[in-house]
Amino acid sequence: MRRTIATDLLLLAYDEKGDLVVDVTILDPVVAVACLVDLVEEGALALATDASAPVPIGHLYATGELRPASRSSTLATRAEGCTPKEVVSKIGLWSGYSVSDLRRALQDRLAAHGVVTREDRRALGFLRYDAWLPTDPTVGAAVKAEVRAALTESARPAEHTVTLVSLLGLLTITHRLFPDLDQAEVEARIQELQRSDWGSAALRSATEDADMEAIMVVLGVLAIGAFVAS
Repeated sequence: MRRTIATDLLLLAYDEKGDLVVDVTILDPVVAVACLVDLVEEGALALATDASAPVPIGHLYATGELRPASRSSTLATRAEGCTPKEVVSKIGLWSGYSVSDLRRALQDRLAAHGVVTREDRRALGFLRYDAWLPTDPTVGAAVKAEVRAALTESARPAEHTVTLVSLLGLLTITHRLFPDLDQAEVEARIQELQRSDWGSAALRSATEDADMEAIMVVLGVLAIGAFVAS
């Protein structure tokens, strides 16, 4: 299975018993940001950086390189003409579409590849919820090992890992994932990696009114992509 930022994020958001380690209302918006990043990395979405783009600077547009119909491809279509911040804030207002739909589609994908298994459970004897047990724990263990290395080693991690670590910083679950690490040092490292991705002063100044840290992660990744392509 091809790993993405969003699927890696979900693997880290559940413990070995299949239960969430973060509130779903916090997780779902960050999953939406992860899906936006993945769509950009796949080439399905791009951020306008100059006047030649079909949308205003700082807005997203679909490139026509969409994969077969999926929740993520629908996100790409609906994101066209929006800023990253607008996409995340509007998802809950789109008829027949929600961030939880994105998360469930990703979980179903992981299950289809034998990485996790859904289990129907009850809390307090009557509240039903889905647990996602690791079927192949080596996949999640590999993701966790990469994140640990990024947090504890001075070498520059892969861009995929840098983005994943940045999003984990928004979820504030590193104390659950790595209780043996000094969390003050972990937080300092996360901030260091986040700052290292924000390479475009023009993009930063164009979005300085953004009130969501998650959007800065998206813009940081897009800025790196625009720099590499130039």
